[in-house]
Parts: sequence; C-alpha cells; structure tokens
Amino acid sequence: MVAYAAVKAAPYDGTICALGRSPNSWLAMQNLHDLWQANQRLDVRKVEKVRFSAA
Repeated sequence: MVAYAAVKAAPYDGTICALGRSPNSWLAMQNLHDLWQANQRLDVRKVEKVRFSAA
C-alpha cells in the first residue's frame, strides 16, 4: 500500500479508514511486510560494513 492509497481510503478527518484502520497503521504494516520480504531474499552475510572516518 502506498501513502496515497492509505490516505484516500481514510475519511476526511484522517483518523480511521473505511476498513477500520488508520492510514498510518496500513503504512506501518506495509513497511513490516516489505522488510520481511527483503530479509527472506537477501543474504546479509555478504553485506560489508560501511566504515566512516571522523571529520
């Protein structure tokens, strides 16, 4: 779900959408789902740490 769809489903006051949840809760659930999908598909053992130097 994208932000536009979450807000469009909500009434004018923006608190609870037609399906009984706020736009923020739909976006939070979508973010959790996207993170879960990424964790299933990526092998984070192959990701190298980024090293920062002090300025």
